Amino acid sequence: MTGCKENDQIRISYRDIDYDAARKEVVEYFQEKGEAYPSEIEEDLELDYKLICEIVDELKREGRLKVLEGPKLF
Repeated sequence: MTGCKENDQIRISYRDIDYDAARKEVVEYFQEKGEAYPSEIEEDLELDYKLICEIVDELKREGRLKVLEGPKLF
């Protein structure tokens, strides 16, 4: 994620990646980190937050991911 400040506005750009490749990266991220907020994944993988949420929802429906109670969401 790259931020550029222009006229007191921050512009953020994400990597252009297809859904399947992004899903693979998100799964690998959780395997490595164990738990994370979607915003952490957004920053670390430079992926769109909305895309991450779609992937996380799909993984939860599949039973591959569960919501934890406590400091981290997933």
